Amino acid sequence: MTDSLYEGIGGHPIPLTLTKGATTAVELDPARATLSGLFKQVLISELGAAWAQVTNSMDARWASTNPVEDVLELKPTAQVLQTRKTGFPMLAVYRSGRATFEDHTIAQDKMIQPWEVIWILGQATVEEQRKLTDFLVAGAKVIRLAVQRRGHPDYQSGALQFFPTTGGLGSVDIKAVETEPVRLNDDGQMDWLMMRMAIETTEYGKWDDGAFGNVDYMTLEMGSGDDTGTIPSFLNADSRYPESDPRP
Repeated sequence: MTDSLYEGIGGHPIPLTLTKGATTAVELDPARATLSGLFKQVLISELGAAWAQVTNSMDARWASTNPVEDVLELKPTAQVLQTRKTGFPMLAVYRSGRATFEDHTIAQDKMIQPWEVIWILGQATVEEQRKLTDFLVAGAKVIRLAVQRRGHPDYQSGALQFFPTTGGLGSVDIKAVETEPVRLNDDGQMDWLMMRMAIETTEYGKWDDGAFGNVDYMTLEMGSGDDTGTIPSFLNADSRYPESDPRP
């Protein structure tokens, strides 16, 4: 590619290119990969031992599972859950609602985006709900702590995952959490155990610095006139600092 804006918002690649052999465009949203990767690791690291202690005493559907077995980048509607061959518990992270754009600086935009984070344990009987529901509240709390810390020691060696000058996400703000069982069908099926979290992120504009050569200084000269003639050097500007003060 020879022509590009060489400018973006957030962490998507500039120019917008995919790795060789890619068959989906999921690479174009690294912010989602950051959030889902971080939150998955937080749930496994912080809740894994307690999860194993409880679920290994339950039937085969729960025994030997991890707090997160699969990650989904789509909204987990009833249709998606019925058609997707996935393991539970499952973590879904996706952009939702209306994003807004605002000026961050004179030369930079910022994008404010609502997201949904849904941790689905699976369908559960009343007895299974008694055993597992409190994991949903605990999961929301540990994710909150990781957001405040902007990372987790077990995820990418504790590297900072978001900051105004680090990565594609400038900030992450948790807005609300719901942990009540949800009925996705009206045909008498068991309720689903899930934690629904609403978050808001800010992504800042950025440049691909490698697309522009270094300029030590620049001289700008402009003329003024019409078809009858031109006055040269009507405006002259030089970015270099004067080597000495020309004033007496």
